[in-house]
Amino acid sequence: MLLQQAQFYVDEEQFDRALDILRTNSFLPWEGWTGAHEVFVRALLHKADVKFREGMYEDALGALEESLTYPENLGTGRPHQTRTIRERYLIGLCLHRLNRLQEAENEFKAAAAEEAGMPSEEAYYQGKAFEALGRKEEAASLFQMLKNHCETALEQTQAAPLFHWAALACHGLGEHEKADRYLRQATRADPAYRGAVIFGRN
Repeated sequence: MLLQQAQFYVDEEQFDRALDILRTNSFLPWEGWTGAHEVFVRALLHKADVKFREGMYEDALGALEESLTYPENLGTGRPHQTRTIRERYLIGLCLHRLNRLQEAENEFKAAAAEEAGMPSEEAYYQGKAFEALGRKEEAASLFQMLKNHCETALEQTQAAPLFHWAALACHGLGEHEKADRYLRQATRADPAYRGAVIFGRN
């Protein structure tokens, strides 16, 4: 019930109320369960995105850095291997806006160096990290590859994540109307899907 309430607050963009629930209550884990931590990360990413678009880069940076943590009360330990490409790129973006340029470059390099997987959300943010590092051709190639993989897969299954990742790829390629169309299709394919967002668009 508490987790559902926290998710409701995230959906309503009341991120601090959601985070208050998640920070002050304990959630019992079972094998493979990551629900509370996933809502925690989602709340922080959305909060960071709002703060970023408002120009409150320090606040956005704090939320992003917290999203990389694994509080014990959420019942999920840090996995042996974690992908942090999205978070590293977004942290780099905030640092760049704060004129902390060397730190920003380090974060972009960290995002560019990880293994993204294909197709995936991480592939888009890795492409954005390539862009931030001036590696425009590599970025465009990655966005095109992501788009091709998603559109081929969508011929077989109309899965919400595939629409979302296709939207990310199109956004990276500058095809913004098509990106928005794919985001709408992601929501139609699965009304409960909460991934249909592109962070750091400011």
